[in-house]
Amino acid sequence: MFLEMQFVDINTCEPVPNIFVDLWHANATGVYAGIVASGNGDSSDATNLNATFLRGLWATNDEGVVQYVLP
Repeated sequence: MFLEMQFVDINTCEPVPNIFVDLWHANATGVYAGIVASGNGDSSDATNLNATFLRGLWATNDEGVVQYVLP
């Protein structure tokens, strides 16, 4: 998968550099990492709070672009 996003200031139409974009998605059973809540796997299992699977955090470049390349 290749995902590219650009962030632009709506007032100036200038790119927004150095903002962090956090992308996550659920595993095959619908569980999100770092979340303990009803409907997100076993809500009594607090160990998921420290999980980081299927998540990515990257900063935009000088052109306001961030790219995610996943195998």
